[in-house]
Amino acid sequence: MDNPKISVIISIYNGENDVHIMLDSLIAQSFEDIEYILIDNGSEDNTRAVCQSYADRDKRFRVEVIEKNIGYIRARNVGLTLAKGEYITFADADDFLSEDAYRIMYDAVSKSDADMLIAPYNLVYPKGEIVNKPTNLATGTYNKEKIEELLLPAFFGGGKDRVRIEGFMWRMLFRREIVEKTKNIFYEEAKPKEDQIFNQLHSINCERIEVIDYPVYNYIINENSVTAKITLAFDYKDVWNKNLFLFDKSTTNAKRTDVYEKLEKSICLNIYETVYTMVINTAKTVKFCDIKRVAKDFEKLFDCEYVKVMYKNLCGVKNSFVDKMIMSAVNKNKYRFMFVKIKVLQKLRGGH
Repeated sequence: MDNPKISVIISIYNGENDVHIMLDSLIAQSFEDIEYILIDNGSEDNTRAVCQSYADRDKRFRVEVIEKNIGYIRARNVGLTLAKGEYITFADADDFLSEDAYRIMYDAVSKSDADMLIAPYNLVYPKGEIVNKPTNLATGTYNKEKIEELLLPAFFGGGKDRVRIEGFMWRMLFRREIVEKTKNIFYEEAKPKEDQIFNQLHSINCERIEVIDYPVYNYIINENSVTAKITLAFDYKDVWNKNLFLFDKSTTNAKRTDVYEKLEKSICLNIYETVYTMVINTAKTVKFCDIKRVAKDFEKLFDCEYVKVMYKNLCGVKNSFVDKMIMSAVNKNKYRFMFVKIKVLQKLRGGH
């Protein structure tokens, strides 16, 4: 299809058993001027044949084959080179779209001539429960001034009322012209937060961003999903190194704007969230006999400028008991007694 309005990029790996759920939701979309780029990412089952069967039925589908699996991040980058649409979006193979999602999204973004669109989505649990996840943003069109005031801080880690715009690119539209002009791509080094960097670079180059209130996407909670596997595979050194890449890219992006000081505070909230997650998850799993060694690791990891800047910006802001313990340890760069206290507290609370 030449020059469609929307290109949807989907990386699929060994999805023969459940990809039909997503593909059925795509074929049911009323919007016709769209291309679905199905990337068979080195599948070893019948994924390619399943995808091709949909392409044979509906001209909106096109199947691209990567013979050896390169991971979903690199596959998305391949998709960016193939996309021809006025706007680009993404989907995961094991979820599904809401009815008329792309028609509603395109109608909204074209009416305001916006460079980006953000929508809410639904979480779908195994027993059928559906929970709406709102944007926590006022609907409507945001001009450059409002983007810088309200949206950019939320993209960089936390804006007004600590609102954050999560990555989750499948509930967004991105103007392809801006993606290409900024040479925007996804970075393996930032996984699983590669979408944050993409969204930041795109949003700082937008003149208008549209926010709607229709939940366009249904994210299926599945313990076998990519996100779940990432969550289970927690390694504090790996987490910190990947987040350092995120902080570097976020800082570079923020410095391209006229509101760097505001965005620096948002980045610091992102840094603190990472520090907090590392501390709490490590405390849950570390044995008492290993705390001294782990504390030394944290002293080395957190002896960096980003943590110092975070403390300077957030000291006195984080006021819960655990927050105060963490910030005190950060200030002294000593973590042994903090881990002991938090581990004891977790045991008293039944492991939480």
